[in-house]
Amino acid sequence: MTDRQVRLVAAALSLAAAAGCSDTGSHATPTTAPEPPATHQIRVTSSAVAEGAALPEEYTCAGTGETLPLSWTTPPEIARFALVVDDPDAPGGVFTHWIVIDIPATTTAVAEGGIPEGGTALLNSSDRPDYFAPCPPPGSGTHHYRFTVYALPNRLSLPPQSSLAQSLTAVEGSAVAQGALTATYRR
Repeated sequence: MTDRQVRLVAAALSLAAAAGCSDTGSHATPTTAPEPPATHQIRVTSSAVAEGAALPEEYTCAGTGETLPLSWTTPPEIARFALVVDDPDAPGGVFTHWIVIDIPATTTAVAEGGIPEGGTALLNSSDRPDYFAPCPPPGSGTHHYRFTVYALPNRLSLPPQSSLAQSLTAVEGSAVAQGALTATYRR
């Protein structure tokens, strides 16, 4: 078995063992990312928050819950991007707040409150095809929110009602590069 097959099997087993998260009783799913080539890292930034800083309240469930404005660099020879926003500190395991696939290579940003142009939103840990604003259970400590952009060599074309596990496996199994911005929030 190749290293990639071992990683995919491990990811599938981890996804099957996922538990619920957040104070809405939603389902959490762990995510593991492939190691990208060192020369193909993606730089993800936001005009609203610096790497490692606290999310402004307006981008959380205590505010308007709008999506964070993001921009990213483009590695060579990619066809599409995927965007995954998750919380690895959720009580029941990794909670995926947003997954958007098939973002054209010409789209390198998402506006505040928007969806990446040309992308398709898939089901998140709340079984909804939209953005779920950061909203950790009160008193659960500081949560780290990862805004990860994956470079894909081709279109994934997953059905909109694909399960979160299927979507994450497809994204992570196809990614040739990735980068992330991490911000924190606590209630």
